Amino acid sequence: MGATAKTHGIPEIIGSYFFGLAPLVVLMWFNWEFVGVLVPLFILYIRSKRYFEKWIDGYTGDCLGAVEQLAECICLLSYIGLWKFM
Repeated sequence: MGATAKTHGIPEIIGSYFFGLAPLVVLMWFNWEFVGVLVPLFILYIRSKRYFEKWIDGYTGDCLGAVEQLAECICLLSYIGLWKFM
C-alpha cells in the first residue's frame, strides 16, 4: 500500500506543515518579503491539480515527484529573485 493510499492523522499533518514552513518563517523573521515565495508555489499547486484532474483523473506517484521537483526549482528561483532585488 502506497503512502497516498492511507489516511494521515492530525499530528502528522501539523508536523509536515511545521517542518515545511519553518525555514520560510526564519527567513521572514529577517525580511518579511520572503512570503512572496508562496505565491508561485500556490500557482503551481492550482495549475498542476487542474492539469492532472483533467487529463488523468487524479495523480500518480510520478506526478507527485514531478510537482515536487518543480516546486523545489520554483522555490530556489523565487528566493534568488527576491534576494537579488531586495
